Amino acid sequence: ENPDVSINSTSTFELNILADDKLSNYSKINMFVDGVKVPIISNKIVLSEIYCGQVIELSSDEYKLNNYVVYSDDNGETWHLSQRASQGGDEAKVTELADGSILMSIRHSGKRWYNISHDGGISWNDTVSEWDDLTGPACNGDMIRYSFADGIGKRDILLHSLPQGDTRRDVSVYYSLDEGSTWHLGKCVVPRYSAYSSLCVLQDGTIGLYVEEKQHDEDGYEMVFYRFAPDWLMNGKLSD
Repeated sequence: ENPDVSINSTSTFELNILADDKLSNYSKINMFVDGVKVPIISNKIVLSEIYCGQVIELSSDEYKLNNYVVYSDDNGETWHLSQRASQGGDEAKVTELADGSILMSIRHSGKRWYNISHDGGISWNDTVSEWDDLTGPACNGDMIRYSFADGIGKRDILLHSLPQGDTRRDVSVYYSLDEGSTWHLGKCVVPRYSAYSSLCVLQDGTIGLYVEEKQHDEDGYEMVFYRFAPDWLMNGKLSD
């Protein structure tokens, strides 16, 4: 099983979350989960499932949409809530980096936000950062790791899907060769109105993109699946 295949459930559910006092000031919490399953070994504790999501915190005097992760180290018997990863964030994706850190990509208009956890998703940097080279409208996108072996050895890249510009169109796939520090535009896969998307790695090593798209602004979205080779996406750089 590929650990970075997106779940993209975006649904409301109930979990018995051991939140300690992190959210004690809020009278109600709705968590909309939209993330990936990331197997992680950190400090000899196997965090078998980490899901990132939006937590809508409702108190008597304010409404907040923030990002947390929920994680389980006992195959889902109990769940724990992380420290807050972003304030004012939205739909997010997570993937594991080569050093075991967790990278969270967070929906945001303009420069996309990100945060990093160095303890398996339990705590996060105090403030989010922005990617200068990964921009788009406020829209859901996906981020996965693509691992392969060649004559050089085991190699890894990160992939990210996102509309270009400031409107929901031209969904493209970007790639990173340095664990998400910088991003390069691979290809615009959907040169028309397009929005939410999900990425996966197929058994033959090709990449799958499942995306909402439409011909005209007034049309309803159709769900379309694209399949392409990573070498095509990166203009041959993968074989360099």
